[in-house]
Amino acid sequence: MKHVATASATAGLVMVAAGSLSFAATAVNGDDIKSLEAKIADQEKALVNSQQQLATMKAALIKSGELPAEVSEQSADRASTDVNSSAVSQSDTETTEKQANSIQAAAPSSTTAAPAAVAVSRWKGTSLGLGATINTGDNSSQKLNGVLNLKYTALPWEYSAKVDPQYQHSSDQGVSTSKYNVILAANYYFSPKNFIYNNFTYTYDKFDGNDYYWNYSSGYGRTLYQGPEVTITGQVGPGYVQRKIQDSGEVQRLLSLNTMGRLDWQINDKTVFSQILTPVYTTDLTTVTTSTALTTQLIGNLGLQVQFDTKYLSNVTSSARRFTTTTSLNLLYSFA
Repeated sequence: MKHVATASATAGLVMVAAGSLSFAATAVNGDDIKSLEAKIADQEKALVNSQQQLATMKAALIKSGELPAEVSEQSADRASTDVNSSAVSQSDTETTEKQANSIQAAAPSSTTAAPAAVAVSRWKGTSLGLGATINTGDNSSQKLNGVLNLKYTALPWEYSAKVDPQYQHSSDQGVSTSKYNVILAANYYFSPKNFIYNNFTYTYDKFDGNDYYWNYSSGYGRTLYQGPEVTITGQVGPGYVQRKIQDSGEVQRLLSLNTMGRLDWQINDKTVFSQILTPVYTTDLTTVTTSTALTTQLIGNLGLQVQFDTKYLSNVTSSARRFTTTTSLNLLYSFA
């Protein structure tokens, strides 16, 4: 019985000791947790105070103009990121998605706003005209005048043709006749400003002392100046001239030196001024022609052209004059 009582007493003491230790441990753990919570609360208060002080300083800087408002907003975003990184990460993700959506939405609009390439017709410069002409020099005459300008560009080649038929009545000689001018050209551009030219001109005019006159030349051409509104072009090369003199019926065949200078001035969107000087030199005859034209657009493809031409011949027959002028007024229709 003593042993049983002793064992029971011992067991009771052990249980009491264990309960005391457990209570002590619980008490210690509770104190530690409370202490940690207190420290966290203090740190949060300190952080809030720091943020308030920082906000006050930034407000003062913004008010004084030393800190832009955008920078303040960016700094506030960074501070928010430091406080709650997970929330800001989610916000950044949403912002990135919004930016991506904005870019995708803006892309079609940007494509739509881009100016479309304007196709330029290869027949640009082609026109048909009809009008009246007054001559001075060899004879005083009035005539109906027509003009056909053809131009086709397929780089590196550029082709052009001008047909100028005229029906005239001479008040001096009391006769009526027709006059034809034909000019054909084919230019090969081996660089943007340099080209090889090929020109053929044919003139049938009973009043200039020749039954006919034609000239073929080939040589070097160059764009001497090209600005926003003004272009200057020059040509030089050898050629071959053939003409039939009226009084004697003699046919002359001569080698020639051909030169040409051209000025084109785009005055405005609807008005163009051009000046062409063409001297042709041979051993027996020197011919200098000029052509000055002012062309303006009236409405749509319809335009008006005023042109003044001069022609000088160094050697003429007794019935012809050295210097003649032609003034023409044409109503033009442009096809391209």
